[in-house]
Parts: sequence; C-alpha cells; structure tokens
Amino acid sequence: EVGPGALATLAASLNTRRFMPELLGMNLGIEATGVAGLYLERWRRARGKGAKWKALAFRLHNSIDNYADGHTKWSLSAVQSFMRRVRDGSPADVQAQWHRVWRLWRLQDILTHGSPGERAALTERFNLTSLAPT
Repeated sequence: EVGPGALATLAASLNTRRFMPELLGMNLGIEATGVAGLYLERWRRARGKGAKWKALAFRLHNSIDNYADGHTKWSLSAVQSFMRRVRDGSPADVQAQWHRVWRLWRLQDILTHGSPGERAALTERFNLTSLAPT
C-alpha cells in the first residue's frame, strides 16, 4: 500500500515545473528532520536490540544528512539558489514562492516535531504521518 506522503511526492516529482517550490520544501523538511532526531532514535533502538548493521546504517545516514556539508546542507543550498533566481527574475513573486517552499517544510516539521494534537490532526484529516517515502 502506498501512503499519501509517497503519492504526493510522486505526483509533484512528475510535475517539477509546477511544483518545484513544494519539492524543495519537502526535500529540505525530510532531510532536516532526520538529522540528530529520527536517525539517532532509530540507531539507539537498533543498537539496543543488537542489530549492528541496522544501527550502523542509521548512524551513517545521520552523518550523510548532516547540516554542515551533507544532504541537508545541499537541500538548503537548492532552496537558496531557487529563491535567488525568483528574486532576480520576478521580484514580485518572492513572497509567494517562499510561502510554497515554507509550507511543505513546515508540514514535515509538524509531522516530526509537532505537538501530539497537531500530529493527530494531520493523521486524522489526511492519514499522513510523514512525507518521506517508506
């Protein structure tokens, strides 16, 4: 069964001209919320169960997605580059385009770090627990 997050990601990725701001926000949200959060949590759980290879995979993923020079940094750089292009080509659209990026980043942030009430509302209304493919 394909979840709604994976379906939304697929639909947007097939229409990059229309949904580039959403894709950038979604990617930044997914990359940023795993670092020092979900990955460390899963690493500790796997280590506690004696699953050495699974623990190693989560530790490596945490390192690969780091903020300094990993996937999260690259994702942030892509957002910054996109926003510079918007500013240079259509200054009147900066706020609207930024809002489109921010909205998807914020959605993943709420799914990962939101209050129990916020997360429950998204699960109940949209059956959504993550934008990341599972």
